Amino acid sequence: MLVYRGYKMNNTEKIDQIRIYYMNPDLYSKKNKEEIENAIKALDNYLLCDDDTAEGKELFEALSERYSTADPNSPINTLMLQTRIDDEGISATKGYAQIYFNEIVQNANDNTTGTDLWVIVDKNSEDYIVDFYYDDKGFSVQNIIGLFNVEFHIKKNDMSTTGKHGVGIKSLFYFVDELSIASNIEANFKIAKLEEEDMEIAESELKINDKWDQKTTHLRICYKQKENYKGFNVKKLNRLIELIIAKANSEEVKTYFEDEDQEKLVFDYRSLLFMDKNKGKTVGIKNIYFGYKNKENISFSISSETEEEKIKIGEKNIEKNCLKFNENVRQIYYVVTIEKNNEQNFSVAFPQFNQIKKTKKRFYETFYIPNAPDTDDLNLLVNSKYSSVDRRKLTDKDEEEKKILDCINNDIVQVFKFITSEECQKGISSEWRKEISQIFHVCLETSDEFIKLCYENKIHNRYLMKYEEKGENGLNNRYIAYRKEPKEAYEKKLLGQTWSKDDVIAIVEKYILKEDAIVFDENKYIKELLNVYRKAFETDEKELCYVLWVYGSIKELIKFRIKGNRFCESLVLSDIDNWIIKENIERKDEKIVCSLIGRYNLYPYINAIGDMTGASFYEYLFQDGEETSIVQRQKSFFNEKYEELKKRLHLLFVNAERGGTVSFKGIEGPQEYNKKQIVFCTSYHVNASYDTYYDKGNFAIYCYRNTDEFGVELYELFLKLWKEDKNFERHTRNFVTYMMLTDSAYPEWGNLKEETDHPRGRKTEQVFWSGFINLSFMQDVKIHSLEQYEKYISYFTIEHAFWEKWIKSIDAEFEYSEDCLQKLFALYYKTGIWKKYKIHLKIKMNNVVEYKNCCPQEFCMFIEKLTGLKISLMQIAQVKGKKELIYLYNNKLKMWLNNSWEEIAEVVQESENKNIFILCNQPMDMKNAVCKVLSDPDIPNITTDTVEKCSAYIFNDQLYAASGDDYVKFIDKEMEENRRTRKKLGEYSANGLSADQLKYIISARGNNDGTCCCCGRKMEKKELIIVDNSSEQTKEKYAKIINVVCKECCNILKISHKKSEVINEDGKWKVEHTCVVQNSHQSKTVKFSYCVSDGVRQLWK
Repeated sequence: MLVYRGYKMNNTEKIDQIRIYYMNPDLYSKKNKEEIENAIKALDNYLLCDDDTAEGKELFEALSERYSTADPNSPINTLMLQTRIDDEGISATKGYAQIYFNEIVQNANDNTTGTDLWVIVDKNSEDYIVDFYYDDKGFSVQNIIGLFNVEFHIKKNDMSTTGKHGVGIKSLFYFVDELSIASNIEANFKIAKLEEEDMEIAESELKINDKWDQKTTHLRICYKQKENYKGFNVKKLNRLIELIIAKANSEEVKTYFEDEDQEKLVFDYRSLLFMDKNKGKTVGIKNIYFGYKNKENISFSISSETEEEKIKIGEKNIEKNCLKFNENVRQIYYVVTIEKNNEQNFSVAFPQFNQIKKTKKRFYETFYIPNAPDTDDLNLLVNSKYSSVDRRKLTDKDEEEKKILDCINNDIVQVFKFITSEECQKGISSEWRKEISQIFHVCLETSDEFIKLCYENKIHNRYLMKYEEKGENGLNNRYIAYRKEPKEAYEKKLLGQTWSKDDVIAIVEKYILKEDAIVFDENKYIKELLNVYRKAFETDEKELCYVLWVYGSIKELIKFRIKGNRFCESLVLSDIDNWIIKENIERKDEKIVCSLIGRYNLYPYINAIGDMTGASFYEYLFQDGEETSIVQRQKSFFNEKYEELKKRLHLLFVNAERGGTVSFKGIEGPQEYNKKQIVFCTSYHVNASYDTYYDKGNFAIYCYRNTDEFGVELYELFLKLWKEDKNFERHTRNFVTYMMLTDSAYPEWGNLKEETDHPRGRKTEQVFWSGFINLSFMQDVKIHSLEQYEKYISYFTIEHAFWEKWIKSIDAEFEYSEDCLQKLFALYYKTGIWKKYKIHLKIKMNNVVEYKNCCPQEFCMFIEKLTGLKISLMQIAQVKGKKELIYLYNNKLKMWLNNSWEEIAEVVQESENKNIFILCNQPMDMKNAVCKVLSDPDIPNITTDTVEKCSAYIFNDQLYAASGDDYVKFIDKEMEENRRTRKKLGEYSANGLSADQLKYIISARGNNDGTCCCCGRKMEKKELIIVDNSSEQTKEKYAKIINVVCKECCNILKISHKKSEVINEDGKWKVEHTCVVQNSHQSKTVKFSYCVSDGVRQLWK
């Protein structure tokens, strides 16, 4: 509607504009806003204040005329009809299929001025009738507009109400035929069926209620008795009505209010706990009476009864509630509410300790939210501001669910912090204190997740009641629990002890036990707490012990007093020194205190009678303050060389030459730091994305690039100290890509992040200062001798779990020595160093080295003739595996690793050396080692054919023998005459022919005709053999014997061959092989021979 300036609206137009106004008052046109707000005020005066002026009355008559209609296009009528013909209805109403009853209670609770709700039922032959009565101040024009329109959010800014969307009550039209409200107005809604036209019509009516009693609102619903209600679970309501009429008080009745499954619930009576918990709400429904026909005929009731003692402390309050069925208490809850500024309140209800269990947490927005996340948690009731439109889920947007759960968990943390706080415990009765303590400790016993939640958020039981004895202000003063051995170490008298037992006990009571520790005595502790305490003592779980203040023994208690943390691995001398200064322990008592530390093995360099037996260089390195007597004793263990190392390392402190200030979000004021310090903030919050953070713009880093720049001697000394003291490894971490050593002030837990501000902007809980020394020089190791190389590599291999992630490179350069290669061979195969570090090894070789050669001279000459390369080979003891092999050639030292060749060193030689030196272990066959080397592509001009010929070579004088069974294959025989043998062949030789060509020619029809020259059998697999001719008469002409044998004969020759000769007997050419044969009794030398064709013999020239 367009309204012109100076135009005066009539009442009907004003009613239409009021509807538009309530769509969004903030966006309503300023031109007409004053006039419409005055009209609303006149209407409300007429409705709520008995102001019978003409303006208000006339406006209501226009309002009544607008909304009293059978027009199907009217918003409310359209909705009623749509729900009956369309399974989806309007947006979100279908979601109320299980929780429709809640919507009636919610509308009553939003507007009630009392605590009672009556539900009176009746039925006739066709219908069920349910009447609801509650105290109410009456309907305002805003309420009426919301009732007669669709999805108007008229209550969204009223935090005292639960209804926000104007949807829930209208979902009843899925099954209700008549709905009427009698308050200061009468509103009637009816759906009727026209049988003759097989269609439904909707009617709505609004009028003033002249008979209103000024306090009671009466809502009635009427619906048919039938089987199907368009997917709404109305059968449970039907059954409840029948039970009310029958005045039943059975367990079945209670199921409709107490069950945990929404499909069985008509109304979750646990919602009564939260009816008055919304911000600004002072009263809510606490009692619901169910009756038949009238209020006097009550069948049963459900109620939430609050004890008179309701404690309010600041913005939080706590109360004890009993949920009752009739007058019988069914459940008891403690309800804690956090009142928030400009935000809806948050409440958690805790069941009694004997009802706590691990199950699904129940979420409420006053009323139960059935489809909230199914989290495995404690059975707490959580009432928050979060719900979807249909109140089935926490949100309509699934992607927001995790964020909402995080917010809820944060609020739950605040609730637990409150109930365990000194402030809360001082403000409640002894009875409540005991019961809350029982609840808290049974939660710990039941859920490991809850233990973690408490630990991460610094929630503990210090102020909770633990045993019946009371101290000042009704609190337990002694909260640190420990167990005492029958005979403690401090109670024993030792040789060399110059003080009495009573002196030691007095020191223990004064400085260790103090006035806050108590021996764990099961007879004194509250019974329900015993299980979780026993668990803490038996398992020594860090999180649980922290929450319970459990210190398992005197030893752990001493650690806690000195360090402030019983879970640290060990103490350092600065901890002890600082504690002595802090506690102002007298010089005469220092020795007794040190004796306690020694007796309980808390510091490795102090013995049981308090004498210092050594010192840690790590601690000495960071000791840079006042020289107390203990520090002076420490210093006496380090000479000038150590002092020089300390000074050199001190040059590498971050901020070594500067101090300053840094500011953090959430921390008051700038934080100062001195030279050699970095300031950190740490967050213990459960949802913090990291633990420790710092201002990355406020520090200066100093460094040496490698171990040479730092100083070779000082590095060696430092590495020696590093091996002896595990503190170095434990306190090393990555800091802005540098390897840093931290002092003991830096916590051994947590992730270090380069951030200036906490990403969530929360207030952090701790600021601390720490010293960092830059050790990045240790990541680039320089080595200058073989002795150093052996020493460093062995150490880095043993400690590879640590050094593997830190060392970037190892650069070694040293002079060649006689046993250099043997040592490297053993070192590499023993340590497996190549798998872990990037190493560059350079060996200087000033002269050509002549190696002792274990390889047969004939084979070496054969290789040299074949390849032009001179071979030297040495065999040494096996290290680990069977195939251990390195070789030196052409300035490269290479190693056989994982079935491939790896270069392990660069060898610099002043003069060119084309010899190949091979080093292999003794189990490896020398010929196999040579062939493996020649197979490396880095050896030039070597083909696979060359390698095959080398492999075919069989040494003379083999070390082993063939078995007697194998020998029977060999008999001294004449080869049968091959009729196809060619005679008088031309001149040719094997030179230039490949191994395959040789096998082909020798096995041809005109030569061996496919048979083995040794055993005469047909060959499945052909093996080429090459042996030296040992005959003085023929070797000048036939230096090498080349032939083809079967695989079995080849294997026999390889292990048992002693020599072979070419013999001419009466014009027939033969080969005679001499081998060693072993039978069960002895070994003997045997010979066998075979004839050779001219074609084969011709190849031998």
